[in-house]
Amino acid sequence: MSSEATLRWMAELQARFSSALRTPLDARGGMLQPNPALYPDDAARDIAPTPQLTAAERLGVYQRQYWMRLLNVLHDQYPLTMRLWGAWFFNLHALRFLVAAPPQHHDLGRIAEGFDAFVASHALDPSATHVPHRAASTTARCGTCV
Repeated sequence: MSSEATLRWMAELQARFSSALRTPLDARGGMLQPNPALYPDDAARDIAPTPQLTAAERLGVYQRQYWMRLLNVLHDQYPLTMRLWGAWFFNLHALRFLVAAPPQHHDLGRIAEGFDAFVASHALDPSATHVPHRAASTTARCGTCV
């Protein structure tokens, strides 16, 4: 494989992998958990299954860790709000915020920028417990997503 083809293959692999990672965790079962059915097509194509886990389940391990890290950063930045609201309600708002304003900087501490304004404008929104099905960068959105 040529150097150019290798770089193109790597870029496509990273795009598929990061697209799945950025898919919000599914909150419909009362827990924040990966739902491979919500992944973009071919997201797990490059991952080999194991006897214990399918390729999509293995990808879900990475997806869950990615989102838990982002949520923990927001917990650390807004500890009082998190305690007052409780982790579940806080995390639902945090997921909505992170879908509307995905991290764009290498410094994870900066992901909280704008969260206070987002919360102020969405806290009383009747759809505030709704979690989008796909990351904001995709074209598929449901009717109540921001």
